Amino acid sequence: MKDVACLYSMNITACAPNSENLFLSDTVLNDLKSRFKYIVVLYDNDRAGLYNMAKIRRLHPELTYTYIPNGGKDISDFYKNNGKTKTLKLIKDFLIWLRKK
Repeated sequence: MKDVACLYSMNITACAPNSENLFLSDTVLNDLKSRFKYIVVLYDNDRAGLYNMAKIRRLHPELTYTYIPNGGKDISDFYKNNGKTKTLKLIKDFLIWLRKK
């Protein structure tokens, strides 16, 4: 939930399952698909996070998947280590890439 709070503090809508071993229910996912143009799966940049993100990617290839590059295992660590300005730049650069995709 700390990642959701971090993203929310930067005016980015986010939600999280109770665990990285779980994903959103089909009902919740379909609701999100009807409300948002992009759904980005952003799990931790560690073994468990990358493994579970790969599992979800096989089930939902229509979603967009990414992870935090060097600088933290998750977005809140990246923010803590690099500050708000660099975190917003990281997000802005990702959005530019996403819109070109």
